[in-house]
Amino acid sequence: MAKSRKDSRGYVLRTGESQRKDGRYSYSYTDLDKNRRTVYAKTLVELRAKERKIIRDKEDGLNPLLADRMTLNELYDRFIEQKYDLKPSTKVNYLYMYNHFVRDTFGKRLIGKIKYSDVKKFYYRIILDEEMKANTLDSIHT
Repeated sequence: MAKSRKDSRGYVLRTGESQRKDGRYSYSYTDLDKNRRTVYAKTLVELRAKERKIIRDKEDGLNPLLADRMTLNELYDRFIEQKYDLKPSTKVNYLYMYNHFVRDTFGKRLIGKIKYSDVKKFYYRIILDEEMKANTLDSIHT
């Protein structure tokens, strides 16, 4: 049976976690560019919150270091330039919908701060203010 690593208080440390001699905790991970990164926290609870955010950002394909500083507009522009398999008319439609309805309002928000409830609120506002049909909203969602 493998021996589990524990901190000075007896809590089991997960993979990538460690406790430094000064009592702080660290979490080491590999970012999307294959570089080794480390984050630090004073408590294990604080470290695990940072750890969850890093894992979520990596699953979403975001660089955890840039997620708090990148706007939705920047992410969309990166996404659309990588879509080489779209028909020209489809790409034009995506660009029009995004530029007309999202870019100047919701697109300026930071990716790390957007929550599901914010997206729902944005959709409801568009439906009510613009009197938009569900089909058009589906195009914006796409």
